[in-house]
Amino acid sequence: MSDLERWLQRQAARERRGVILEEGLLGDRLWQYAWYRLRWFFLSYVVESITHGVTVLFLFRGLAWDNFLLVLVATAATSLVSAFWWGALEGLRARVRDLHRSGSPHRIPRAIGGWLALTLLISGGLLVLLVGWIVWSLLDGSFGPAEAYVAALVVRLIVDLPTRTYHSGVYALRRVYKPLPATLGPEVLQLVAMLVLWPLVGVWALVAGALLNTTLMTAFSLLYTRRVYYFLGFAP
Repeated sequence: MSDLERWLQRQAARERRGVILEEGLLGDRLWQYAWYRLRWFFLSYVVESITHGVTVLFLFRGLAWDNFLLVLVATAATSLVSAFWWGALEGLRARVRDLHRSGSPHRIPRAIGGWLALTLLISGGLLVLLVGWIVWSLLDGSFGPAEAYVAALVVRLIVDLPTRTYHSGVYALRRVYKPLPATLGPEVLQLVAMLVLWPLVGVWALVAGALLNTTLMTAFSLLYTRRVYYFLGFAP
């Protein structure tokens, strides 16, 4: 059997397992369609929920109440800023779609580049503030695991803003697909790192897990987004 025949057989088997929308609506297979479309989402949701639950439990056990509240506020604030920025990037996505529909795709990289430059300035400002706060805390002797975890959250925000901008520029035209290991791997490795390191270093295990997750998520996002840019012929 040739490679082409094996590939065709695999594609045929995959198509037989799939359930299209018309079959779900008209063929009394709506639950099968929902499971087929959402199975990986549910798996990702379960893994993220477990990781989040373990993180909150360890933080509650390892930090004083004031520090625990500080971490909760920092988590909510950084998540809110990241979500707000993704919503603000609709201006970029709308601009990219307008340029594509108007027959001016050559202007898309410059439009994306302008937003990237703005985002890098914002992230650079946050980085300067973060470094200043860390240095001040170290000199003051108040830098502990709670402050380190807050710093890890801010680092995630600093790299998340330009990464979301880079992703958003191409997301206006098509989705960026990542394989399952690249989607679940960072969360799973973060969970494993926290469970393994917790008996050894306590709350610092959460700091290491958060930084590991940030590094892997950013690397995978940039890698697969860049592939779509290359496919479309854009180089912002």
